[in-house]
Amino acid sequence: MEYRIVTPVDRKHLKRLTVLEVTGVGPLTCEVVLYDPRSGRTVTATFEGVGELSVARLGGGQMIGPLKALDMRDRQLENIKYKVMDFEEERLSFFCVTFSVSDQ
Repeated sequence: MEYRIVTPVDRKHLKRLTVLEVTGVGPLTCEVVLYDPRSGRTVTATFEGVGELSVARLGGGQMIGPLKALDMRDRQLENIKYKVMDFEEERLSFFCVTFSVSDQ
């Protein structure tokens, strides 16, 4: 199964990318905030249990998306449930355990 976090028509400006490590030894949390200046819409995606984080060629005013989360639960890999990637620009990819998305 595949989840689109941002649809192809809704490419967004990357407003903020935050990576947090919990208690110095815990798993990473990654928050991606995307903004569309035309509609004023902001999409915030929060990913927990992040591993194998890869970030490339990011700078101010960058476009990102669409993001896609591939369901990998059927592979029964330890601490890997989803593979998340920016499949058009290939600037962001990682594995995670859970994710949530809010649209404002």
